[in-house]
Amino acid sequence: MVDEKKLANKRGRPAGARSKETRADADCAGDPVTLSLQSSSVELLCGIALTVVSEATQSLIPQATELKDKHSTLLTKFGKCHRQFNCSKVFSTEEISILGKYLFQ
Repeated sequence: MVDEKKLANKRGRPAGARSKETRADADCAGDPVTLSLQSSSVELLCGIALTVVSEATQSLIPQATELKDKHSTLLTKFGKCHRQFNCSKVFSTEEISILGKYLFQ
């Protein structure tokens, strides 16, 4: 078994720290939030209730459709905000205006 502390000291990094290359590779792969907020994932996730209800009973289809539409809109807006503002910096006035546009269109 590899002693993580000894290995980390040889690299000059604390145990558990990732190299810049490793972090860049992970960023390219996409984090789970970004992947789940892609339009195809949103449609799939939000359509599950409608699919299940349409297979079980026709009487709840209007409510399931409303639920799908509401959550699809919410997750789509959140996805736009997440892609644009997923960083650690101070926002400019223009960026705050864009955020408001995404949220309140």
